[in-house]
Amino acid sequence: MIKCIFKYYVTDNYTYGYDLIIPFECNDLIEFIYNQIKKLQKSEYGCDILGVYVEKDKLDEIEYSFLTLEEWFNKEKKIG
Repeated sequence: MIKCIFKYYVTDNYTYGYDLIIPFECNDLIEFIYNQIKKLQKSEYGCDILGVYVEKDKLDEIEYSFLTLEEWFNKEKKIG
């Protein structure tokens, strides 16, 4: 199993916004992303991905929201 992160920006477009970070495990991250994109494409307005409602107009961004745990740590690393 591969340890992964789903990082999604949640906002109401007016008053708040935050990064929602959900850890999960899967056997193949590429296949998991592909299945989530297919699910979103088939939906009329959007769908739940790991318990988070993702609107269909976010389809272009969704593949970049999934990272392995190692990729996420490297991307979020702060030099102090």
